[in-house]
Amino acid sequence: MNYQRTFCAWAVIICCLISAAPVAETARADLIAQWTFNSTSDDTNVATGATLPSFGIGNASLIGGVTAIFATGSPSDPATNDNSGWNTRTYAPQGSDNKARGVEFRVSTEGFESIMVSWAQRNSSTASRYVRFQWSSDGTNFVDGMVVSNSVQETYFDYTADLNSIPALNNNANFSFRLVAEFESTAIGAGATQYVATASGSSYATAGTLRYDMVTISGSVFSGNAFPTITPIANQIIPINSVTDQLPFTVGDVETPPEGLIVTAESSNPVLVPVDNIVIEGNAANRSVTILPAFGQSGSATITLRVTDGDGKSGSTSFVLTVTPGDTPPIISAFTNYYTVINTSFAPAAFSINDAQTAAENLMLSVASSNPTLIPEANVLITGNSTNRILQVTPAPEQTGNAVITVTVSDGTFSSSRSFSMMVLPSSSVLLCDDFTYPDGSVVTNSGLLWNTYSGIFGQSRVSGGELWLTEDNTEDINALLIGAPHHPSNSAVLYVSFNATFLEMPEATGAYFALFREMGQTYRGRLFAATLRSESGFFGLGIANVTGNVTNVAFLSTNLILSTKYLVVMRYNVKTGESALWVNPASESEPAAIATDATDPETIYSFAFRQNNGFGQVRVDNLKVALSFADVVPGYRLSAVPISGQIEISWPATASDEGYQLHVSSGLSPANWTPLGAVPMRNNSRDSVRITPGPGAALYRLRKP
Repeated sequence: MNYQRTFCAWAVIICCLISAAPVAETARADLIAQWTFNSTSDDTNVATGATLPSFGIGNASLIGGVTAIFATGSPSDPATNDNSGWNTRTYAPQGSDNKARGVEFRVSTEGFESIMVSWAQRNSSTASRYVRFQWSSDGTNFVDGMVVSNSVQETYFDYTADLNSIPALNNNANFSFRLVAEFESTAIGAGATQYVATASGSSYATAGTLRYDMVTISGSVFSGNAFPTITPIANQIIPINSVTDQLPFTVGDVETPPEGLIVTAESSNPVLVPVDNIVIEGNAANRSVTILPAFGQSGSATITLRVTDGDGKSGSTSFVLTVTPGDTPPIISAFTNYYTVINTSFAPAAFSINDAQTAAENLMLSVASSNPTLIPEANVLITGNSTNRILQVTPAPEQTGNAVITVTVSDGTFSSSRSFSMMVLPSSSVLLCDDFTYPDGSVVTNSGLLWNTYSGIFGQSRVSGGELWLTEDNTEDINALLIGAPHHPSNSAVLYVSFNATFLEMPEATGAYFALFREMGQTYRGRLFAATLRSESGFFGLGIANVTGNVTNVAFLSTNLILSTKYLVVMRYNVKTGESALWVNPASESEPAAIATDATDPETIYSFAFRQNNGFGQVRVDNLKVALSFADVVPGYRLSAVPISGQIEISWPATASDEGYQLHVSSGLSPANWTPLGAVPMRNNSRDSVRITPGPGAALYRLRKP
């Protein structure tokens, strides 16, 4: 696959020569589809646009959680009054989701062959320098194509992917392609196993943008003359100063006999693999290739074998040859994050292992748990053999919380590891829980990527002493995906969140918001503020807003709070209506709350987030829960009452008694006259109980700690 890179100034000259005709008419006669991302009707505003094709039929979409807005388009677009580009952002946190986030286009190539794709691309300074072009013949399975490498920021460049030699894409109703951000190591076969920023001296950031314009698919009218075929060859790994085996493949064509087909070879890295060192042998349909890398060289090269028929049409296959410098670490595939409910095993998790020098069945696997009380290492079983393995995990009985599981594969000399989060929920209506019992350090890294950075400087949100520390001196904003996301307004969900908050530094007068519900982009709902604006001297307050970031429009609780005191903060966000509420230390949802009064604007919610910015001071956070009911997020012990032989047996968890809770009784609530019951409870296994003989009138019972 070849690509061309030209400066946009050249494209501007070409456009001027063509004249200011509509885009569809300025393109080649074999134009299939094109996206200019301009508004369907010229509105002279580059901040608005459309993802519908400006010519032809097709679909453009964002993948992997990427979001987008519209911004100034490429100079190669002949539009002058309304030239928009598709400005994509919200890319993966550093070190995660390699080649999983970007844009996707689907276009039918029925009636066409010799497919070409071109586009204009502009990188911001903190965007991924490397973008991979991937293609698919079935719309599901994508194959790596060319790599775009761009080290110049804020400038459009034009690129072309030549798919002429891939017959499967001709006359195909399911043709699709993607442009996805990629690690340096897989993009060029060397360097960092992470994203590298476009501009030298800049750091990669999830908010970095990749802007696209003039996405064009073209081809020649389908002739009916079949393209020659060539069978695929698997990727190869060999040690330094060695030669590959003789790798067999077959060729064929409808019109040209096999012996008339010509096979040639290409190398993406001629320093490692000179073309003269690729030896093709055989005749007729059965051929083979043998590769001798240059002496003393290691690295990787993409080898392309191209077959050409008597009419000049060609087909190709490519594979990656990796030459190792010596013994290399084994490879283990990525895991996602997993969850289950209390007393329930996790669903089996499939993964794979491999090594360049050691057979997969001889590799050694080990497992570590950051929270053996929740997930004992003996409860983590690995089954399967050879490359394909299965992880089976059973949490300890009656335990909830999070554990970071680390799976390590070793060849006896080198090892590789993968860490991920496994969450055990108290009920199926809990969407997220975290007590932050991780080793001290970055919460993103140490939580097994349960938390992810979506803005700011990576690594500034830290865990210390089993608590999350947030400070206005930092900029990193983090979020954790909610189970069941996205939560749409049409689903009528009401989201509740609670956490313990201890402020160590006084907020500023105007304050700032530091916790919120988040849509995938920069859309925030249910914003929690800390400020001294409406508090007496020496105190501060907490407030809630639906949408606004302006503290003057925030609804504050009347309670004055003090530093170095732990408070239970409870928030509610109605996804359907967009309404928000706030409590501090509530016992029930009926207690007075601060109800946000600013305008509501319902939005689809994906995650809960913490934000660091000037104004809110410093706070320690612990025991976070997000759920679908108030009872799921507010701690407390529940009473149970059952009739037994003319009496009522009232029972509760024995741990409540151990913590000093006593059973109180009242004859009513208006007024309430709560007094200790006085009866000595009987203990039966994990519950305490008393039996009451019903009397005249009503009686109310509750657990209370004196």
